[in-house]
Amino acid sequence: MKKLFAVALAALTLVGFSACKKEKNDPEAYKLNQTQVSIEEGATFQFTITPAATAVWSSNKAEVATVDQNGLVTAVKAGNAIITAKVADVELSAMVTVTAKGGQGGDDPEIDPSLPASLKGSEYYLIQLDETTAAKLQGRIKADLRVDDNSSFLYVWDQTYVAGEASGMNFYGEAEGWPSLQVSTIGWSGMGVNVQAGKFDQLNAMAAIMANPAEYVLHIAMKSTDNATHLLELDGTTGKGKVAIGETDFNDNGVITKAVANFTRNGSWGEIEIPMTTFTQQGLVYGSNNANALNVLVFLSGGVSGTSLQYDACFIYKK
Repeated sequence: MKKLFAVALAALTLVGFSACKKEKNDPEAYKLNQTQVSIEEGATFQFTITPAATAVWSSNKAEVATVDQNGLVTAVKAGNAIITAKVADVELSAMVTVTAKGGQGGDDPEIDPSLPASLKGSEYYLIQLDETTAAKLQGRIKADLRVDDNSSFLYVWDQTYVAGEASGMNFYGEAEGWPSLQVSTIGWSGMGVNVQAGKFDQLNAMAAIMANPAEYVLHIAMKSTDNATHLLELDGTTGKGKVAIGETDFNDNGVITKAVANFTRNGSWGEIEIPMTTFTQQGLVYGSNNANALNVLVFLSGGVSGTSLQYDACFIYKK
């Protein structure tokens, strides 16, 4: 089993490593009465914890929904907010979708026609996306798995990547950061976005994809000036699926992964969409009763020192 090292995200680049992290208590010790709630602007919803316990409550988007220290949520404006309750070292979270009065927004929002095609779909499952762009998806985010260094982490295996540079604008033209890594001198590379107990409800929401995987795609943007092939893997509650991105197939110690996509290597962003059936046909399954940490995204970039891995706008969505 390879040792994991956590990578800290700075404003525009990945800049540091931490050799270990604090283990959480049993995530099954407490339960929220709901993990997904939809309410209108101005309405309230009372969260409760079983068994009853004192918690520290917070909202990641107070402009969308606030929560007091008794777990009472007040809807402010249309959009999505994640409400978190921390009981000792156990973190529970729920997605609150706020709809505009009269039914506009939330699960059936009006989509801005000026948005790029990749932001006009429905049922978004976020892995990497800046906050400004995520706000444009209000009401359409079904799970937020993005790195927060709380319940989801970006890990590098055995220090096989080092921090790279991330300059300029991100894929959607925003001055917000994205993961940027370079292969180190060890001779191989591997990283993963690992989601843990505080977001198990978000992982469980991904089970909806399995109803008809053909309706969904994985979207990712990448940029580089080298010609390296990268292996991209999605891990499910059970099974996994992987593809190679590049001109050639990816050779991992004799295990060959077929290249299915590529992007222009001129230092500008390239957009890639891969049907989710590519992964589910290999055995990937998202379940509704997941209670284990898993890597929602994995990259291998070979062993050539200096190879660049930069990615952004990574999410699964229904087209």
